[in-house]
Amino acid sequence: MSILKWCAARGKDFENFVDIGGSISYKIYYSLKLLVNLPANQHEESPMVKSELIQQLSEQANIQPKIAEIAVNTVFDAMIEALIKGEGIEIRGFGSFKVREYKGRTGNHPRTGSVITIEPKRRPFFKVGKELKDRINHQILAQFKEPQAGQPVETP
Repeated sequence: MSILKWCAARGKDFENFVDIGGSISYKIYYSLKLLVNLPANQHEESPMVKSELIQQLSEQANIQPKIAEIAVNTVFDAMIEALIKGEGIEIRGFGSFKVREYKGRTGNHPRTGSVITIEPKRRPFFKVGKELKDRINHQILAQFKEPQAGQPVETP
């Protein structure tokens, strides 16, 4: 349950919740502020889809959308072919893709409890790069910098 829902269920607003006792720590306050300013379910926000990626490439590179579409499809096709061959892909500053191999095994059917054979499989795996991770975390932290001691705390 989000803080806002918790407060609303009890007939309180967030600002009054933050002011309870008059001495909420900066760390807790900014953690709550971060939670309040995020959407209730982040996965409900629509992710960037391929057509939006093509449109953005077209605008930023000042090229026709059809050429941007060919470029995006070419990159994706090359990545897919490399993964099918079992090759890894490393994009410095972004991350790496590789194929993980899973051995076959026996397991239990969840409904019946009977023993079943699970076939070996290969699955693509993405590991985010350090630079991308740091860049994302830096942007989030920059929005909610903690004030220095002695500075007043702004309420949302």
